[in-house]
Amino acid sequence: MRTWCRWGCGLIATLIAVASPAADRVLETVSDDEAEITQLEQACDSGVIASCAELGGRFADGTGVTQNPAKAATFFDKACDGGEADSCTLLGIAYHEGQGVVPAPERAAAAFARACELGGAGACGNFGLALVKGEGVAKDVERAFGYFTLACKADNAASCSSLGAAYSMGIGVRANARKARRLFKKSCDGGDAGGCYNLGVVYDQGLGVSKDAKRAAALYIGACDEDDGAACGNLGTLVQNGNGIARDVERAAELFGKSCELGDADGCLNLGLAYNAGAGVGRDRDRARSYLERAIAIEPDKADARRALNDMMPD
Repeated sequence: MRTWCRWGCGLIATLIAVASPAADRVLETVSDDEAEITQLEQACDSGVIASCAELGGRFADGTGVTQNPAKAATFFDKACDGGEADSCTLLGIAYHEGQGVVPAPERAAAAFARACELGGAGACGNFGLALVKGEGVAKDVERAFGYFTLACKADNAASCSSLGAAYSMGIGVRANARKARRLFKKSCDGGDAGGCYNLGVVYDQGLGVSKDAKRAAALYIGACDEDDGAACGNLGTLVQNGNGIARDVERAAELFGKSCELGDADGCLNLGLAYNAGAGVGRDRDRARSYLERAIAIEPDKADARRALNDMMPD
């Protein structure tokens, strides 16, 4: 069973939806779209930053134009230079994930830092993650704590989860289980699946509270429904054991499968063990080996998966 959700569950990539008039339009002709794009490009070239941001959004999602991540990144870059915070965040995500540009951690971190300076709460959280991981910037966990705090105070749910993780592990700040729980709850209430997962761990393991497997299961269900792989895996363990929820080994195997597909090493490990034992699935040693190897591919230091592979005996 996996414990904390890293520092938040990855980039805060969904907090921004660049406003686009195209979203409110009824059907227009191709010529109308082309004319509008031309006008926006002329305005951007003349220094209208909002038009550059608009074009970035259009080319990113293919609204009224052929989707073109490279052009989107170019326009986000122009808008960011002009002080548009959302565009800086989207530019940072582009450089982090290689969307239309060559991945460049340094440029991603710089864009997130710029967006944070301009008032982008989510970008403060993303820059905090870069500091924690040392991606494109010198690793500095204590400095990251300050950025997570700024973003959480601005009600960025994912950053509240990251801040809660800091308090739970005592990294960059004195450990405080009560503060961690409050922050995870704020994150979960704000719609962040990682926060719900972390709050589930609190009740699952009784960290500063009485153990409550039923409540943990409910939190994991919500997070798993939002495609949090770790939550799906932990829910599978509860279901497999009938802890806080009805026992169902077939459903447990399905949950381990979803967890694995979402990139969670523990989910792959548990699915491999299920195939090896024939628990909820037909016994299949080849598939068992495949999933155990997949767990190791995701987490090369996954000792449990390596041990399980070594312990497998020939049929």
